Amino acid sequence: MGTTSLSATTGAKEITLDMFHPRDYQSRALDIVFNKKYKKCLFYWARRTGKDILGINILNYAALLNPGYYMYVFPEYQQARKALWRGLTKEGKKIIDYIHPDTIRKINQQQMTIEYKNNSIIQVVGSNKYDSHRGVGCSGIIYSEYAYQDPGAHIALSPGLKYNDGFAIFLTTINGHNHAKDLWDIAMANPDVWYAEKLSINDTKHISAEDVQKEIDRGEISWDMAQQEYFSNWDIGQIGSYFGKYIQRLRLAERITSVPYDAKFPVKVAWDIGNDTTAMIFYYVDGPHVKIIDYYENAGAGVGLEHYAGIFHEYARTKGYIYATPACVFPHDMIVTEWGGPNQTRLQKARDLGMTGIICEKKEVDDGIEVVRTTFPRLWIDEVNCKLLIKHLGNYRQKWDGKLMKYTGEPMHDNASHASDALRYLCISLKKDGISALDLDSRWASVQGRGGAGLQGFFSDNKF
Repeated sequence: MGTTSLSATTGAKEITLDMFHPRDYQSRALDIVFNKKYKKCLFYWARRTGKDILGINILNYAALLNPGYYMYVFPEYQQARKALWRGLTKEGKKIIDYIHPDTIRKINQQQMTIEYKNNSIIQVVGSNKYDSHRGVGCSGIIYSEYAYQDPGAHIALSPGLKYNDGFAIFLTTINGHNHAKDLWDIAMANPDVWYAEKLSINDTKHISAEDVQKEIDRGEISWDMAQQEYFSNWDIGQIGSYFGKYIQRLRLAERITSVPYDAKFPVKVAWDIGNDTTAMIFYYVDGPHVKIIDYYENAGAGVGLEHYAGIFHEYARTKGYIYATPACVFPHDMIVTEWGGPNQTRLQKARDLGMTGIICEKKEVDDGIEVVRTTFPRLWIDEVNCKLLIKHLGNYRQKWDGKLMKYTGEPMHDNASHASDALRYLCISLKKDGISALDLDSRWASVQGRGGAGLQGFFSDNKF
């Protein structure tokens, strides 16, 4: 097939699909999918590159060439309805209308499905409701804005896709070092299986850098947001991130590195207890330094305290950790009875399971976040054992108010929350010298002003 049109036969009538006029980079993507026949593609493209217009045309062509069941997955179900099902191009054309009416047997508006005359079906869904599609055999899936999706959707839908030898195409802008960046790293390591491409506006030319700068100057978009959305820059971190820049500073100071356990120092464990996920941070204090050596979390439904006590004792046995007394820093909700039964608190049950602990001082979340920021210059984090923790800390961010178009100042509750809360309890439990995050920023600016000289001193100052 060509990259701009396709001839299809519906009964005795032959039609030509020529409504899509792709840009050069879109045309190249069609060639990769249909001529070079890659089954796994990741397109990390800047904002406004026409990703969903490309996506619906890929599924349209595929559905006509190879009858089957196809899915278009958005981060949220309602977003799917707004962005694709009711979405318009800048010319006012419905995106869904790229599918020629003469190829359609029927459309179900409620379930957002299109049934073709050749028996193909395209369904538009949200990754937040992926369980209802688990195990479904699929000939192709497109993930729109994958960096903002629940990564569990791809895991759940992959078996059905593999069974049908189907394709998976990921279309997304950058959203920090999260699961989509992990997928990029996998693709880069497996070029025989994956095709991956990252384009900024400097590559596509669909928007000029001058126009973006005008948006920045008018206050319509921040410089950070522009770097992420238009220039495809991972290193900015997620916009609205609480700890993104502090994680970057630790990387620059080479404090995210190998952090071996030193048996001279007793290990403590900072916890966050959740109905969905429980997190455990293993660390020890070496003078002014806080060495984070391990991290564990589990999101299994119905997992009780016995499971986490098993991890606690297993790490002592297999990794040689010698625990402090008390060993654990628990959040305030450890005094409830959910895990302990009607007459026993979680804390009492933890003691019965061999885990001594204290209840962390209760602070407002904002105050606790400030404590974490002031503690970052003391931290060392093991880059292997704590890879997931590092990712969560970088992705912990504020809620976005879509109506007011601004961040609310309140933390978003997602898979990054529990690790970040555990670190908050860890830091609150440490002795402080009273320095504020603003003072740290001032010191950091001073270091940068010296061209980076004294960077190690910024992080190794014994006052921290």
